[in-house]
Amino acid sequence: MYPDCLPFRERQRKVFDTVSAEDIALALLRSSARAKKHKMLNFRFSEAGDFEDQADVEKLTAICGILKENGVKCYGYTARTDLDLSGLLKVARVAVSNDLFGWHGRGANRFKAVPEFTGKALRCVGDCSLCSLCARLTNKLIEVEIH
Repeated sequence: MYPDCLPFRERQRKVFDTVSAEDIALALLRSSARAKKHKMLNFRFSEAGDFEDQADVEKLTAICGILKENGVKCYGYTARTDLDLSGLLKVARVAVSNDLFGWHGRGANRFKAVPEFTGKALRCVGDCSLCSLCARLTNKLIEVEIH
């Protein structure tokens, strides 16, 4: 449906694998400083993709730590609840798809895909420019309608 998406994500992966955490964070901060209208207030990670291993989590933790020190809130999603998210939860809001390893009880939001909203949880509107639930809250169940 979106033919340019995979090549774009593959290019992002190459950058992530070859550029240091510090250089990535500083590049994001420089880009924000140059912006005339919209400075970076929030940084969303793993919107389409996920951690390959614990080293990815550690690298993103370093990136988010630098961004947080500069006033940028970091948040994102992972389906990899088998990895140690402890450090990342200290510098970012993290949503997980399941609670197999107890991350929801330790500060992660639970992001649950549902065929239709139940009315028993917060609703994802599907557009982060309209909502900041994931960036602000912890230990919450947030439903997203399957699409």
